[in-house]
Amino acid sequence: MDRKGRALIGYMPREPAIQLLNGSTQPTPEQSAGLAAEWSKYVVRVRERDEFRSRTPIVSDLPLTVKRALKAVAARPDLQATFAPNTWEVGVVDLSIPVLTYQTLIQTDDAVQRIGKVLDHDWDSLIDLCLPAQAQVEIEGGFDQSQNAFTLSSPNPNLRIAGFQAVDVAGSRSDVPPQKVFGFTVGLGSSSVQFAEYQGRWMVRDGHHRLYGLLAAGVSKVPAVLIRAKTFEETGGGRPGFFGYELLFGQRPPQFRDFVSDEFSAEVRVRAIRKVVRIRAEEFAILS
Repeated sequence: MDRKGRALIGYMPREPAIQLLNGSTQPTPEQSAGLAAEWSKYVVRVRERDEFRSRTPIVSDLPLTVKRALKAVAARPDLQATFAPNTWEVGVVDLSIPVLTYQTLIQTDDAVQRIGKVLDHDWDSLIDLCLPAQAQVEIEGGFDQSQNAFTLSSPNPNLRIAGFQAVDVAGSRSDVPPQKVFGFTVGLGSSSVQFAEYQGRWMVRDGHHRLYGLLAAGVSKVPAVLIRAKTFEETGGGRPGFFGYELLFGQRPPQFRDFVSDEFSAEVRVRAIRKVVRIRAEEFAILS
């Protein structure tokens, strides 16, 4: 199944870019020349754009009622637990001020519809959309006895192993001793919109789909979790398939607002993916 998306073609290498322009399929030699010419146009636009000037997008002049609402959100146990390893706060970002993105493409299907009738400065609705309370999400899974493995999957790309636990489980009868269980906790992470600052530059960390819908609908000020990253990896960047440090800290880095600009991004077809986590136990002997 394919979905609509937008890709920052001019920042991508030639081959992945022309494949995306061709509907996420490998073009024929006859198609490649035309697609390469289209890719080159975006590359030239990137090369000729103004140099990036970093400014803080954080909005400090907020109504007292909004400050109180954000303070209450920051005190929620789910956010406290999720972002405990980080230096963070809850605040408001002005999307009219350029922030960076390390994602090469985003899915845009239903992005505007997802935000509904949220309006600029409709703070209650914006907080519900961008900083939602943690909800129970169904995850499909099954145990493969022949492989001693448990496999889980979700259309949510944030499915991940969250940690490890060793617990005692009571026996089925009072005369059966407790059993020691070693296992992994699995979750979808935070569903909050997030921005991260590293070395003076702000970038989107999570929530691209919602932010695209808000920006396309003309909403510029959004509540979010704001993280002061100590390393580039803490921003969420540096992973395979993302733009790297050199590009993000260059003179003309990719900006999030480029996704709503035909000058720097193209509409593409993105193949739907499903995130899979497989946990497997193995037995083997070693010489002692």
